[in-house]
Amino acid sequence: MAAATRAQSVAAIVLAQDAPRGASQAVAALSVKAANFADDPADFVAALLSAWRSVALHGDADLLRPLLSFEVDARLGDPAGDRMRASDIVCLTAAMAVASARGTYAAEQDASTARAELARIATPAIEAAGMLGVDALEWLSRLTGQAALELSRIAANRAPLVMVETGVSLSAIRAAHDLYGDANRAGEIVARNRAAAAAFLPVVFEALSR
Repeated sequence: MAAATRAQSVAAIVLAQDAPRGASQAVAALSVKAANFADDPADFVAALLSAWRSVALHGDADLLRPLLSFEVDARLGDPAGDRMRASDIVCLTAAMAVASARGTYAAEQDASTARAELARIATPAIEAAGMLGVDALEWLSRLTGQAALELSRIAANRAPLVMVETGVSLSAIRAAHDLYGDANRAGEIVARNRAAAAAFLPVVFEALSR
């Protein structure tokens, strides 16, 4: 993947995220560096990392996580094991670590799932970082490790999910009132179970334990 294409990839995600000015400025700087890639590849890689960092810090973390995971998987599946591919993987994995730590997790299992996905990505990514030297490998190891610890902390402070069996189909409002004494949490139940209609929940559905 050429430097210009890499810059376009970051720009596309920034536009999709409607990210604030800081991220847009970082991507604009990346585009300039891409044009001069042949003269100063290290400068471009630094700009690439800065751009992804801005996206991870300012974008919608919950939308970014699956996008970044997909992008890393695509790079890991590329048989060309060059330093530019390794740079891509390091930058994307670092961004995923930041976005994962910033994510919103209603349930213990949500945070635990995010931690497992980060670990799945981080293991081969750290190996790829070795192509860039010990400093890059250790830096990515620390960053992903810190994000994993944060996700563990979040999981420990969230309610676990439980399976609720009602025998008959209830409305989300009735279920929320019965479970939590708060009918306003009906939307939470609908969203988690992707219910087609709030008036008719499945007879078995997931809900937070509290």
